[in-house]
Amino acid sequence: MKFDFHFVNGCSERMKGNLKEAQEHFKSCKELQPDNSAVYYELSMLHRMLGLNDLALEEALMCAGADPKNEWYQLLLIECYQTLHKTPELIKAREQLVKQFPERNDFKQDLAYTYALSGQFKKALKLYSELEKQLGVNEDLCMNKVKLYKELNRPQDAEQELIRLLRSKPEESLYRTYLADFYMEYKQTEKAKAVYDTLLIMDPDNPAVQLALHDYFSLKGEQKSAFEQLKLAFANAELDAGSKASILISYMEQSGNSPDFFAQGKELSGILLRVHPNTSEANTLYAEFLLRENKLDSASLFLSKATRLNAANYDTWDKLLLTDIELSRVDSLELHSSRAMEVFPNQAMVYYYNGYANLQLKNYNKALRSLSDGKELVNNNNSLMLRFLSSAGDAAYYAERYETAFKNYEDALKIDPDNTYVLNNYAYFLSLKNMDLEKAEKLSKRSLELRPEEKNYMDTYGWILYMQKRYAEAEVWLAKACAAPAVNANVLEHYGDVLFQNNKPDLAIQQWIKALESNPNNESLKAKIKCKCLNEKHDEK
Repeated sequence: MKFDFHFVNGCSERMKGNLKEAQEHFKSCKELQPDNSAVYYELSMLHRMLGLNDLALEEALMCAGADPKNEWYQLLLIECYQTLHKTPELIKAREQLVKQFPERNDFKQDLAYTYALSGQFKKALKLYSELEKQLGVNEDLCMNKVKLYKELNRPQDAEQELIRLLRSKPEESLYRTYLADFYMEYKQTEKAKAVYDTLLIMDPDNPAVQLALHDYFSLKGEQKSAFEQLKLAFANAELDAGSKASILISYMEQSGNSPDFFAQGKELSGILLRVHPNTSEANTLYAEFLLRENKLDSASLFLSKATRLNAANYDTWDKLLLTDIELSRVDSLELHSSRAMEVFPNQAMVYYYNGYANLQLKNYNKALRSLSDGKELVNNNNSLMLRFLSSAGDAAYYAERYETAFKNYEDALKIDPDNTYVLNNYAYFLSLKNMDLEKAEKLSKRSLELRPEEKNYMDTYGWILYMQKRYAEAEVWLAKACAAPAVNANVLEHYGDVLFQNNKPDLAIQQWIKALESNPNNESLKAKIKCKCLNEKHDEK
């Protein structure tokens, strides 16, 4: 009764997945009946599931030895030997299984396969031949024998085996393809051509034949004929889109070095799209050729369709998002990156794209949320983390979350203390809030040391000096910033402000008027020009 209790509960716990509990029950069974082979079988199975393969083998040996005619025990032992890569023992166990069950052809096939894997090709051949006497000419047996003859460097025997297979079923075009492929492999091109000619009469629309003829003509150097056969195969709906895509990828890889390969690849991708218009592979590959021609508008349409057909391909999403950026389609970038975030919640880059898009659209809180979530997914990539932190700093500032903004800038500078973009923005935003102007000046000065010709950085430095009421120095830097051919309206306004503070009102008004021409909706500028005086509510960059 105790044994039955533990055995039944052990089986129950194993089925529930409670392996440790099951193990305890079967250990109790073993103590009660140490010679019970069924207990050793269950323990071996459990230990395999727990990854305790050495223990599993010990118990499998016990149950298999106790009951040699139990096929399940023998098969378990074989599995244990396979797991532990004990090939001699595995072969011996399979041989024993064949002796115990001589009527089981599947056991013989497994033994022949194991012989072949261990390099005992002649033994494998002998066993396959015995099986063939029982089963007759069989495709699987034949092809296995062909492989073995090749390993033994007996191509004539391999050829005869394929001919025997073909004669067993002359109407089967696939068997002729096997024979033609064999001739091609051994450079017997004329023999191969004779088989292909017969195939074309028998089955002219067979894509396997068309692909084989492509290989045949390629080997002979007749590239035009080879490409014609490939086009026929691509136009053939019986050949699946995935197989065609694999061929196209090789064209894609070589197209950079050869205009001919590019033209042929583009033509094939067009055929693929025409025959399989609703597959993601066809749309993605056609878009790839368009991208290489810099036809971004058209490429984006096919990439978008590809993501709808197969949302699980991240590479396609990445190409689509980058195309949105290249085309400056911020609305599309926001929409596509939002969808990509749903499909790939653990991909940091899609969060960055979404944050970037919302930053441009002035959805600052939404941008900050995406950037904050995304930076948690960045692992060991300082360059990417820097992009997240600098953008999050900008988004937080415009969302009026100043402490968060400055914390992101500080973290960014820990990664790269000389990042001029962060140095400049951090300094400028500190000055706009009239906070820690000494630090702002230091940051801005460092950005100018690194990029002394950058007009925007000159403006920031000049504006910080202005906020420190160092008007004479500020005028020098703001004048330099205004020396560029195309000057930002904010820079012109800043220059006007400092000119006014330096008692040059006429010159100041001239700069304000120029700034208003660039930014006609700036109410602050209009007020300054109208009253010919300073209005301290300055617009931000």
